[in-house]
Parts: sequence; C-alpha cells; structure tokens
Amino acid sequence: MKPVTIVDVSVSGAALHMPVDTEIVLHDVFDLGIDGAWGTVRVVWGKRDVDDVLICGVEFLDPHPAFLPTLHRAARHDAEFRTAMQD
Repeated sequence: MKPVTIVDVSVSGAALHMPVDTEIVLHDVFDLGIDGAWGTVRVVWGKRDVDDVLICGVEFLDPHPAFLPTLHRAARHDAEFRTAMQD
C-alpha cells in the first residue's frame, strides 16, 4: 500500500497527490482506501506539478463507494492505494 493525499473530490471521482516513486498509466485500475473503507477507481488523467509531484484524477468505479461520505466531510484527506499485484 502507498499513501496518497486527496486534494479534490466530486461525486464521480477525485484528484490525488501520489507518492514520488509512483508511475501511473491512463486507465490503470486500483483500490482506494480511506479510513478502512475501500473502493475501486480508474485513472482518467495524470500530470506532474511544478514540484514534480504526481497528481492524477481517478473515477470511482463502484456505484456507491463506501468512503464517499468521508470524502465529503473533508476536502483534504489521507488515503492509500493498492494494486492487484500487492498483498
């Protein structure tokens, strides 16, 4: 698992600051967890900011992600992601 920071959120997705050593590919699918509630997301865009921090936009694939109420309570929230390759 790798920590990420959620910097923006909407009903259908979120923008994430990713760890420096992370590489993403458009349409990658991974699990996003917030306070122990997990949901599946897909990368829809990604770029590096002026400080070379990776920011990506993800789309929520679950119709009602369990973490959505938590996201709407706080605009900035720490989270984690994991890929199918990780235990």
